[in-house]
Amino acid sequence: LYSPTDPFKNRDPRLTATIVEFNTQWLGYNYQPHPDALTVFSSKENKNVSNKDNRKVAAFASYTGLLWKKGIEQSWADKFVDDSDIIIVRFAEMLLTYAEASVELGEIDASVLDAINRVRARGYGVALSQTSLYPAVTTIDPVELRKIVRRERRIEFAKEGLRYMDLIRWRLAEKALTRPVIGLPDPANQDRSKWPFPGVTPLDEDGIADYTVFGNDVKIVAERNFDKSRQYLWPIPALEIRVNPGLTPNPNY
Repeated sequence: LYSPTDPFKNRDPRLTATIVEFNTQWLGYNYQPHPDALTVFSSKENKNVSNKDNRKVAAFASYTGLLWKKGIEQSWADKFVDDSDIIIVRFAEMLLTYAEASVELGEIDASVLDAINRVRARGYGVALSQTSLYPAVTTIDPVELRKIVRRERRIEFAKEGLRYMDLIRWRLAEKALTRPVIGLPDPANQDRSKWPFPGVTPLDEDGIADYTVFGNDVKIVAERNFDKSRQYLWPIPALEIRVNPGLTPNPNY
């Protein structure tokens, strides 16, 4: 049911809890990054104002058109203060860590499905037992469950600082972190019929996106590198090696 020209429709509700949906009120303004939306309605001023989220108006507006919503309070715009809570550990992380460990150990039973579904049901705002109201996981195939758990972590923990170490643990950093960061084309070059996204993004067996098929319909915002010969391990501090001559540097440091 996904449509790249209507990307917030028919999606996991955690999307709109994480990213500001287009054409909705956010921090006192109607958020609309469409290249032709030069003005937007301000609920603070009760009138249309210049759209600073449009790159025609503000050259350094978001290059992706996507803004974080998760962890941000609407009241901050009025208070001029950031009063965010720091996450130490969440129950959802305990549940998905248990599920992942069980899958990797080959110890799959009903408790594993229950752990994943508790996280997913909460995301949909329904009870665990209401399986007709959310996509409850029922498979016990270890290959499929591994994919499901990894996807669930990516969605549930967006903007919580866990993704990098997940990629390191799964040995996927060499793939995910060597692909470019992409954004929307410059407004003058963008085909409006392909806004905001030019098509359905291909995902490989690990759930990693491949944007190369879109060519000039996307903009490369940044290039990334990851050296798999050393970066799966951190360097041992030189001070520790001096203190203990028995220690040797990790490979290629």
